[in-house]
Amino acid sequence: TSQVPTIPIPPWLERALRSPLAPLAGGGAVAVLLTMLLVWPMPLELGSRTLFGPFHDGHVWCFWQMTQIVEGSAQQETSAIGWPTTVQTYLIGWGPGLMVAPLQGLLGPAGAYNASLLLSAGLNALLAALLCRALGARPAQAAAGGLIVAMCPYALDALANGQVVKLQIWILVLHLLAVWLTTRVWWSLPLVIPVSLLLGFTSPSLAMSLPFALAILVPAFVWSSPHRLRAAACGAASIGLTAKCLIWVSEIYD
Repeated sequence: TSQVPTIPIPPWLERALRSPLAPLAGGGAVAVLLTMLLVWPMPLELGSRTLFGPFHDGHVWCFWQMTQIVEGSAQQETSAIGWPTTVQTYLIGWGPGLMVAPLQGLLGPAGAYNASLLLSAGLNALLAALLCRALGARPAQAAAGGLIVAMCPYALDALANGQVVKLQIWILVLHLLAVWLTTRVWWSLPLVIPVSLLLGFTSPSLAMSLPFALAILVPAFVWSSPHRLRAAACGAASIGLTAKCLIWVSEIYD
């Protein structure tokens, strides 16, 4: 009898495939692939084609403008969207905008924006899976849960319409993971501040849903903690810090 030849797998790849994080990363990859199919043939023309929808084209400019502001070659005041009047741009969507800022020079404004749509789908699945793991799900179950979040009707509607700021579910979940971490490691409490600001400057609509998510999940985090009294105190402190940060962000936009 002849033996079927086998391809040797590098040890580092074998360890990675056996890691509990492998199914979660796989779920994120599947979310990206499914999104590519949904927006096909845009991936073939990443830098020159935008999706049809009421908000896609405007966000291409917004992300480009963010990059210009960060690089110092543009100011918040511009006449590009209010000509001949100069207007003050109070942009939102800073999370995905900064995420793809390094791609502006490589892919162009349209390509960077399109990349943000694909990356957001993967991050939605991955971060939601991590939250499922934090709540006690097994790796495969968590990966399935993350994929459901990434492909839910809310996310697909935001993708179709070009409401890219509403597509950043991963930032909302990142905040919830930061709060969960504070109920386990008290000195991680300062991490709540940057993720709260990231959420506020990215998607006010998602930030408005945060109180409902915290009301449901913080008690679950506390109940599953081995040190419930300390976890409750850290959870309450996280909610207070979050509220303070989001109020400050709202005052800036007002």
